[in-house]
Amino acid sequence: MLVYWFLPMIFFLGIVTSYEDIKYGKIRNKWILLAIFYTIVMNAMLFLLGYNNFDYSIRFLTNGILSLLIGFMIWYANLWTAGDAKLFFAYSLLISPAATLKSINFAFIDILINTFVPASAFLLFFALVKTTTKEKISYAKEALDPNKLLKSALFIFALMWPAGILASFLPVKGILVIIAIISVFLLYKLEKFLSAGVLMAVIISLSLSRILFDKSVFFADSWVHFFFVFIIFIILRLFSRISSTNFTGKISPKKIKSLSKSAKSKNIKIRENISFAPFLFFGTLLRIILNDNIMHYAGLLMNF
Repeated sequence: MLVYWFLPMIFFLGIVTSYEDIKYGKIRNKWILLAIFYTIVMNAMLFLLGYNNFDYSIRFLTNGILSLLIGFMIWYANLWTAGDAKLFFAYSLLISPAATLKSINFAFIDILINTFVPASAFLLFFALVKTTTKEKISYAKEALDPNKLLKSALFIFALMWPAGILASFLPVKGILVIIAIISVFLLYKLEKFLSAGVLMAVIISLSLSRILFDKSVFFADSWVHFFFVFIIFIILRLFSRISSTNFTGKISPKKIKSLSKSAKSKNIKIRENISFAPFLFFGTLLRIILNDNIMHYAGLLMNF
């Protein structure tokens, strides 16, 4: 397997960035640049040795460009920091994309799933432990708000029409995960620039148009795909909400006094940040071990 050539850098990058993210709360660019340089040199050498061909190079470049775009979208939607996006890009380059007769398996999709599923489970447990009963009830009400759920469901239903047409020309494994991420990005963007009433009117109009003109809505597979994307969408939105929670933490009286002198406001919020680099490292290792993502490996992703 070609991945063995990249294991030394994967382990080095994972260990050093996880340590610094936990200890200092940042991911330094020099490690990202080192990983990118290592990837370019190794791929050039493998190409000269005959291990890679032109088709592989095209898949490699496509995998890198798509991971960069998806990483930017996730950062823009406040699901992770800019440092996490760059680290994700580096890992995506280090893991080679595979291809079969039916589809292309881009590594970044598997890394995303293998990262966000365990991270979401951890953060949910963390939130249950760290938050008060009142906060838990508040988050549950927000997550299960009927108006928000309806708006999200209709938005995804409408978006999957053009996305489905595009997917028919792009036989990419895990395309539904990409659709879910794009849905989060677009809805976040539209919510900032359109009023609630206008946005809902647009979503309803697009949904009605799909019902009238898209014959795929009468097939069961279309609804299976819809519910899968909707679940992923909800997980990502819930992840965003939990990861932005201000958890109560311990802080020394001296630190509080120092903060109160430098702060413009008398109210000081203490936020406990969650280091995301270890989750990305773990997700990448899962991709290497399983040569797949955990949802597909467990049989939950089926043929998506």
